[in-house]
Amino acid sequence: DEFQVLRHTMTLALEQRIGYFYDPADPRRDVSAVLDEFKQDRQRTFMHLGIRYTFDDAAGSAAPPGGSRAVAAGRRTAHLLIVKNRLTSDCEGMPVEPLVTEEEILQGAQGKDRGPGMHTMRFGLRQERELHTDELGGCCCNCCHAFGCNCGPKFPHIANANQCLSPLLFSSLCRLGYTLGEDAIRTLTTCDTFAEPWEEFVRA
Repeated sequence: DEFQVLRHTMTLALEQRIGYFYDPADPRRDVSAVLDEFKQDRQRTFMHLGIRYTFDDAAGSAAPPGGSRAVAAGRRTAHLLIVKNRLTSDCEGMPVEPLVTEEEILQGAQGKDRGPGMHTMRFGLRQERELHTDELGGCCCNCCHAFGCNCGPKFPHIANANQCLSPLLFSSLCRLGYTLGEDAIRTLTTCDTFAEPWEEFVRA
């Protein structure tokens, strides 16, 4: 959760005179503080940043090659909601759930009966226990999770080199994305504006 790509993007936006990122709640704070707070708060599911396309509207200045689409559309600010692929504190230690079904996708059914949990059996010793989601490794088939081949980085931070996700791992990623994205989507669909009160007093 170091946000290295995002931090690099913010640096490039300044260097290429496209714009800058800011904290909508308090523009006096350095935006790095927002990233650090989000990293430390394991309850939060998304992060809100503002973007100011400030270099395109200076008198006599021209837009950089390729121009900003936001500026071309007449906008000078934008708001970015970032959903990070991570386990919140509420999701840690949760038992592995059954595979996502077609009924869930089409009808939004949650399914009160979770069914039997996935169990682990280490090297044939038959020491069975319920497997937790954050114990899932990068394996190609479900049996690998239970029979001692549950190797590699664990869910949800699967190595990019692993292009063969097991059905359980893929299903768990889908469920996590659905859970994490819920708050951000609700915010997107219910808020009339993302602008903070102070932004109404700043000239566009």
